[in-house]
Amino acid sequence: MRKLGLVVAFSLMFAQPVRAQHGPHEHGVASLKLAIDGAQLVVEFESPLDNLTGFEHAPRTAAQREALERVEAVLADGTRLFAISPEAQCALEEAQVESPFEEEHEHHGHDHSGHAHEHGAHADGGAEDGHSDMYAVWQFRCAEPSRITAIDVKLFDAFARLGSIRAELVSPAGQRAVRLDKAKRRIEP
Repeated sequence: MRKLGLVVAFSLMFAQPVRAQHGPHEHGVASLKLAIDGAQLVVEFESPLDNLTGFEHAPRTAAQREALERVEAVLADGTRLFAISPEAQCALEEAQVESPFEEEHEHHGHDHSGHAHEHGAHADGGAEDGHSDMYAVWQFRCAEPSRITAIDVKLFDAFARLGSIRAELVSPAGQRAVRLDKAKRRIEP
């Protein structure tokens, strides 16, 4: 799962001077890391689960399990979440979504408390204290990567509770950090 995330992490090592120092788990705020390397565009997203579902604990009801499944399905479709300059001819090659409750979710909500948090509750302190994050990574292959002039982020349309996104971009043109919100949704490399 993390192999695409490693591409972003490696690329972002060079962006250290512009990286915002993210505080602890913050509701309403998510992070987005983008790396353009050759024909590849990798996008990594991490958000408190509350921004996406309205809760951060393991699903306790059928409605919460359905809400988590909806979030996973939405995140799996990166073509609906990012509008990349059409002239760049980018196509989604791979999408991976990691829920902090994957094992519980996979076993239809049965209690696996001894194992449930091994699958990466990415939050400070982990899911045990009520702070759980959702993680997704998308890999796009672009026929004309030099023609990426804008990436419109549609995560705000999909998740009404999401207030802002701290975005970091590394590309051949350099590195930059930008804060996105419902009014400012575009990243320009």
